[in-house]
Order: sequence, then C-alpha cells, then structure tokens
Amino acid sequence: MTDADQPLLPRRYEPTAHIPESLETESARVAFLTAVCAAIASKARILLKTKHLYAADGRAVKEMLKVARVIYKCVPETRAE
Repeated sequence: MTDADQPLLPRRYEPTAHIPESLETESARVAFLTAVCAAIASKARILLKTKHLYAADGRAVKEMLKVARVIYKCVPETRAE
C-alpha cells in the first residue's frame, strides 16, 4: 500500500501514524481499524468505536460522521456565484 492508498483522514490528522498495509486477514483488518482510530483520537480527540466501524452498518456511518462533521466545520464556506 502506498501513501496515496492510505486513508485520507488518518493521514490528515497524523501523517506519521503507522497504518498497517495488509487487510487480508480479520486480525489485520482489526489492527488497521485500531490504528486509524488511535491516530484520529490522538490528534482530533474524537473517540471512534472500532466494533461499530468493523460492522460496516448504520452505526459505522454514525462513527464516521463524527470525523466528517469536524472536517466540514473546518472547511471555509464557499459559494458558487
């Protein structure tokens, strides 16, 4: 996995965070989600529930919205006029 392939949000919050490259096994996917959540928690102080993210259902969307809301508030309002 290259830098361009790594998730955008963790790289924005913590460029030096070690994100596992392999997602082939269940334990590797859990390690990946744990590393991503730790990177976001360390810089943005947003606690994400890895169990909900791993389930990839409606609760996962709610967890991702925690990060998306913060980013949305930080982006300056632009108007197409």
